[in-house]
Amino acid sequence: MSHHTDQNEGNPILSDLGATEFFLSLASMQLVDALTVSMRSISEKEDPSGFELYAKRLISHIDLEKLREISTVGSVSLARIELMDAFYINYDREAVSPHDARLLYALESILNRLSKIADTITGEDLPPRTDGVERICAYLDIEQFRIITGYVDRLMEKSIEPNPWASPGTIACTPGGEWDIRSRFASLVEHLSLVTRLDYTYRVDAKNGVMAVNFLAPQPEDLPAEEAFSGTPKSTVVWKEILDTDREALALEHGFRMALVLAGACFASGLGIHTCYVQMDNQAKPNHSRFMKYEREDYLARLVPLARTLAGTSLRDGRCTTELSPLCIDQPMPQLGSTIRDAQPKDDPRDLPECLRRLLMADKASELEVMEDEDSPYNIRIKELREHFESDPSETAEGLIKLTEEISAACVVAELQSSGAVQTQFCENHLGRLLLPLFEDDPTTRILRAPDALFFAESDLATMYLKSGNYTRALDELHRLLDVSVTSTQAHLLLISALSRLERFDEIAEVVKHGLRCAYDRETISYYFYRVAFAYWQLGRIDVALACYSLVPRGEQVSEVADEELRALCQKEGLSGRLDFSQAVEVARAEGIPVPPTEEFSNRIADLAVLLVDNGFFFLAIRCVYCMWRTMGRDELGAINRSLQPGIAHLEYGTY
Repeated sequence: MSHHTDQNEGNPILSDLGATEFFLSLASMQLVDALTVSMRSISEKEDPSGFELYAKRLISHIDLEKLREISTVGSVSLARIELMDAFYINYDREAVSPHDARLLYALESILNRLSKIADTITGEDLPPRTDGVERICAYLDIEQFRIITGYVDRLMEKSIEPNPWASPGTIACTPGGEWDIRSRFASLVEHLSLVTRLDYTYRVDAKNGVMAVNFLAPQPEDLPAEEAFSGTPKSTVVWKEILDTDREALALEHGFRMALVLAGACFASGLGIHTCYVQMDNQAKPNHSRFMKYEREDYLARLVPLARTLAGTSLRDGRCTTELSPLCIDQPMPQLGSTIRDAQPKDDPRDLPECLRRLLMADKASELEVMEDEDSPYNIRIKELREHFESDPSETAEGLIKLTEEISAACVVAELQSSGAVQTQFCENHLGRLLLPLFEDDPTTRILRAPDALFFAESDLATMYLKSGNYTRALDELHRLLDVSVTSTQAHLLLISALSRLERFDEIAEVVKHGLRCAYDRETISYYFYRVAFAYWQLGRIDVALACYSLVPRGEQVSEVADEELRALCQKEGLSGRLDFSQAVEVARAEGIPVPPTEEFSNRIADLAVLLVDNGFFFLAIRCVYCMWRTMGRDELGAINRSLQPGIAHLEYGTY
C-alpha cells in the first residue's frame, strides 16, 4: 500500500523515527485499529521520537471511537495513490453522512502530512532524537500548505509536453479538442498533491475555449490545530492552540491557493482555453463558497508571478484570498457547450461522422439506442404470458412460440426492406451495442434492433424446456438466442448452464471463448474462467484447467468454489498449486482462450471513447470511459468520466 513499507523499511533513520512501524501498521490491519494501537504504543514508549510525538498529537484530534463507528457501517479502507504519492481513504458514500465524511477527510489529511514529514526528515538526514525534532515536524507540516502554489510553474512547463492520453488505443485525438483537453487536465490534476483531499469535477467547451472546475473546499479540521514555539529552555516546545476563527481563515486561504492551482491546470490543458471558472464549494459553511472567473492573459501575466511569490509564504498573510477575491462573481456555474452532447441516442437526431459510422455500423446516433418502452405491445404480451408460467406451462409455451415466430417474421420483413446488408441484434445495454462490431467483419453492415420481447420470449422458452428436461429444444432456443444477442452476457451464461447439464464440455469451452471477447467486469470474467476450467478438467486438459482456475479473480462470488475445485485438482493430479498470472495467461492464450481485456477489446473501447468525446456524443462516451476505468484502474479515466456526466451545480461530500 505505502512506499514506506518497501523502500524505507530498512532505513535506520525512519526506524529511529518510528515511522516504519507506524506506516506498516496502516497496511497490516484495519485503519481504526492501526491508529488505536499506534497511539497506545507511542504512549507506552519510554523515549518516543519527535516524529512519534507529533503523530500522536495530530491523531489525538481524531475521534477514534467515532471513526470505529463510521468504519463499521461505511466500509472504510486506506489506499495508496501512486500518481500523487498520497494516502486515500475509500468509504461507502451512501452509508457515510457528509458530516462523518469530514472526519475521514481530516484523517486523510493528517496521514498524508505525516507521510511527507517522514519523507522530508529522512531526506534531510536529521538525527530523529535531536531536541526540537517535534517542533521541526510542526514546521514541516505547515510548510506543506505554504508551497502548493509552486505547482503553477510546473503546470505551465507541462503544457508544452505531449499529452500521454492522446492515443489510448489506435486512434489519436484531435489536438486541442475535447478529449485532448479533458485528458490533459485529468493527467495534470491527478498528479497534484495538495495536502488536503481534492474532490473535483470539471466541464469543457473546447469549441468556445471555456472550462469550469468545481472542487470541495478544505475545512478547518483539515489544517493543523496547534502551533509550536520554543520554550524555556529552548530545547522544550510550547504548543498553542489555533483559534477556530484563525483556522477558518487558514482553510479559506488554502482553498484560494488550491483554486489558483486548478485554474493553472485549466490553462495548461490547452492553448485554446481563454476563460476558466473555478467554483470552491463549501458545504459546511456556504458563505465560504466562492465562484471565480479567470482570463488567460491576466492569469499568465499577473497570477503566475503571484503563485511564484506565494510559494513558501504564510497562510496567515491571507494574500491569495485578497488577490483572488476580486475575481469572485455572483452567478451560477454556466452551462458549457450544447445540451445535445448529453442526449441519449433515442433523443439525438444527429448524423454520425464518417469516422464513427464504420466503427459503430450505424449512420445516425438514434440507431444506437437499445432501450425500449416497457409498455410496448410485445412487452405487454410477454408480461401476460408470464402470469400463467406456473399455472399453465403448456399454454404459456404455445403463446411464447407464437410470439417469437411473429417477431422473427417482422424482423425478416424489416431486413428485406433494407437497402443494404443488415443484421438484427438484441443488446442488453448501450455498451453491448458499441461492442457488436467485434463480431462482424463487414463494417458496411447495419444493425436493426431486435425487440426486447424476442430475447425474453426465447429465454423463457429455453428455461421452460430445461425445467421439463427437453434439453434438445432448450439448446435450439439458446443457440438462437445467442445468435441474435452476441454481446449478451445472459445469453452466454444460459447456454453454458444448459451445456453443463448435458456435460458437453467441448462446447462450453467454445461458448466461453466467445463470451470472453467482450467481457470486462470481474464477476462475469470470474464465472467464465470457473466454468471453462472445470470443462477442461473433464476433457483431460489439466494444464489448461489449472491455468483457467488460476485466472479466476479473487473476491468474487465464485472465487471460493473455484479455489476448492483448484485444490481438488492439484491434489488429484499432484500439482503444486495455482500458476502465477503470466504463466496462466500464456497457457490460456495458447489454447485460444481470450484473457480480458483483450487487445481488440481495449483498442475498440479506447478508440470509441476518443471519437465519441471529440465529436460530442457524451452519453455513449461515458460508457466507454467508464469501461476503460474499470479495466485499467487509472484515476485519470475516473476524472474524465466525471467530466462527461450531465452538469453538477455544486459538490457535496460523497456526491461526485
